[in-house]
Amino acid sequence: MTTDSNNKPELYYELTPPSKRSTRHELDDTLRKLLATGCLSVDITDSPTGERHSSAVAAATYVKTVYPFEVLCHIRTRDYTLQGIDSFVRACSVWDVERILFVYGEGGSESGVFPSKALQHVRSTKALEHHIDLGLVYDPSKPNSLARKLESEPDFLYYAPALSVDDVKSMASDAKAAGCKTFIGVMPPSGGNKLILERIGVTGSKLEEYMANYEKVVEDAWSRSDYLVVMSPADQKAGIELVSKVIRK
Repeated sequence: MTTDSNNKPELYYELTPPSKRSTRHELDDTLRKLLATGCLSVDITDSPTGERHSSAVAAATYVKTVYPFEVLCHIRTRDYTLQGIDSFVRACSVWDVERILFVYGEGGSESGVFPSKALQHVRSTKALEHHIDLGLVYDPSKPNSLARKLESEPDFLYYAPALSVDDVKSMASDAKAAGCKTFIGVMPPSGGNKLILERIGVTGSKLEEYMANYEKVVEDAWSRSDYLVVMSPADQKAGIELVSKVIRK
């Protein structure tokens, strides 16, 4: 499922896997709240900003076993061989995960496999038992990397968070030209999310501008994307409220 009968984008909510056993109940808490809103798709990150968490693949298989959600699972390629990545992909295939995003991820010295090579490997080895959409991260600041990614013919491009209407327009245009679907993420600039934004370089006047135009960014992402991702890692309340608001549109 990509869009509904009104050609609206499919709505995803970003989840971070638990980092320890004592907090694993938070995952179920969020999933139940999403069910109450009517949101039935989740985007599961893998070691965001290089922090240690349990595996996104483990969380994805749990969600697919227990809940009626469609799942986009991130697979971090920095620390793994092609054989290791193949194992993760096969797990996603066994448990009927619908989409995989290959990300290089943040961390120490560069090692492992580039996402575009991982995608090409999966396609060439025919490791999937059923069709899974395979995607890559869109980063307009690295044109050479983007060109290499597009050569691998991903099913979709993923851009998050979008920080301006121009960001959304540029990404949607590039994806359309490449024949790719679009995942565009939006983040409420509230509570602890401000610290997240500052960590990725959105500070000072740039943060003020984003906060002033945030609703316009959401509206434009909603109108131009195939998949809209609500990201609210440090303010669950704001994230669930945005999901509810978008669903009522």
